[in-house]
Amino acid sequence: MPSFIRRAARFLGSLFRRKPEAPRVGQGVPGHRGIAAGRIAAPELTAYAERVARGHEEVSADQTEAFVNDQMPLFVMSTNVVMAQYFIEEQKMMVEYKGGRSYLYSNVSPQEALSFATAQSKGGWIWSHFRVRGSRTAHRKPYTPLRGR
Repeated sequence: MPSFIRRAARFLGSLFRRKPEAPRVGQGVPGHRGIAAGRIAAPELTAYAERVARGHEEVSADQTEAFVNDQMPLFVMSTNVVMAQYFIEEQKMMVEYKGGRSYLYSNVSPQEALSFATAQSKGGWIWSHFRVRGSRTAHRKPYTPLRGR
C-alpha cells in the first residue's frame, strides 16, 4: 500500500477518534468571511454549550417518562454509556457501552430506572448500581451479555 494512502487512512482514523468539541458561542469560524452561525448569541445554544462543557446533558421530564414507561431508548452523553432502554414489564434494562458492548440487566425496578434517567452522571450511576467499581467483569445485578468484543 502506498505511503500516502496509509497517511490519509491514519488522518481519517484520528478524526473519528476525536471527542466532538462543544459549539463555540460568540466566536466566528476561523478563515470564514461570511457571518458564521457561531456569532449568534442564542440563549438555548449557550445553555447547550454549557451542558456539553460540563460533560452531561439533562434529561427532560418527557424523556424520563418515555424511558421508564414506554421503552423509549435514552441516548446519553457519557464517557462510558451510549444508550439505555428500560423494559418495565420484564423489569430489565439494556445498557450499551462505548466500545460496542451491551448487557441486559435483570431485577431493575422502575425506581432504579428513574434514578438512572435523572442521574447527573450515567456512567457513575451504572458503576454504583450495576457494576463493581474497579472490576472489568464483576456485576451487582444478574445480566446477559448481548453484544461485545
